[in-house]
Amino acid sequence: MRYSVASFLAGAVATSLPLSALADVPRRGPYGGCGEIAARWDAPRGALVLIDSGPNSLIKPIINAIGETYTHEMVAESADAASQSEIRTPGSGTCNYPIDVQALTYGYPGMQRSMNMGAIYADIYGGVAFRDSGSIDIIWHYGDASRANAIADAIQSTPTSDSGVLQTYYDYFLDGTSSTGDHSDQCFFSCPFDPFNCFVFCGDTVHRMYRGGDLSPYSLHQYYDIEGTYLGQSGWALRNGSMSASYCSYAYALGGPPMTPFLYEHDETWNAGWALAGAVYDNCRRGLGWFTSLICGGTGHVCERAVNMVLNCMRLGDCNNNTAVWQGYIDPPDARAWTISPDRLGGHSARFAQEVAAGNPPTTWAADSVEHDLQWNAAGSVYGCYR
Repeated sequence: MRYSVASFLAGAVATSLPLSALADVPRRGPYGGCGEIAARWDAPRGALVLIDSGPNSLIKPIINAIGETYTHEMVAESADAASQSEIRTPGSGTCNYPIDVQALTYGYPGMQRSMNMGAIYADIYGGVAFRDSGSIDIIWHYGDASRANAIADAIQSTPTSDSGVLQTYYDYFLDGTSSTGDHSDQCFFSCPFDPFNCFVFCGDTVHRMYRGGDLSPYSLHQYYDIEGTYLGQSGWALRNGSMSASYCSYAYALGGPPMTPFLYEHDETWNAGWALAGAVYDNCRRGLGWFTSLICGGTGHVCERAVNMVLNCMRLGDCNNNTAVWQGYIDPPDARAWTISPDRLGGHSARFAQEVAAGNPPTTWAADSVEHDLQWNAAGSVYGCYR
């Protein structure tokens, strides 16, 4: 029997941004990843954009456990576009496998480019599981202009697989209007007589990037082992995967010599694993109703399996395992994460700031010691989708 645990990662649905205080910031709809905004950002072409999502992000406990700050990042392609890697919230599964195994294993959309300002704004301030819940603590680093432009050039020349974004017939846009009438110039639908089972196409696409001849889905495993993603096109990865920070390291390598990952201490790795386990468990319990708990043998059993799926996916790359085998793989002293974080990309937190101070920044982005607060400037209204 199937049941709804799609909100097992529901910690990413709240936003800390006071939307009512900003005249040009309307609300996002209940379904998903589309928005409309009259703005452009001031991040230069090829800049690294760092986002601190705040306490509602499911990733924040991991970041806190390793003593760092930022939870997500993008690469600015221009004043009107950006690229990133992210995952859409996996759907529900069964009592034994509470999370959709396919969606957890091959996170959609993964690497993507050419997100316009409507998509970017909705993405940052709307919230997506595993990533950010919306925050005004956003900065950018630029560094060497030649390297930044080389990165942007390489991103924009990468082939993509484009798919139209569907949303429900009664979804709402950021401006609070319904897709069924107020945006008839953008939305096309073929089943108006059954609106509750109808999806509409509203004129935007997700541009999934090819990497080495294939798409690059979002991979939780790269939080533990970045594999060869940081090397650019020459690097191998399980299922050709990426996550947000490893994508930025990949993009960085497209523009010049690659950066190096960081080997975390065992205690940091162990603490981060258990912090994520606790966050997934708590969010799962909040998302399950009494009926689901009853038919699946209790909330605890279901949520323990959800935790095991996520942690096995991260530590071992095995997203189809609902047992606690992951615990035996983070306990040994040699269990140490080897990866790249948002803070490393930008030279933040004490450990990476020391490299910058010593004249050996992890990236040319990090060599820009100024934390530029992201600014939004008015332009023509732009509608777009990020997933």
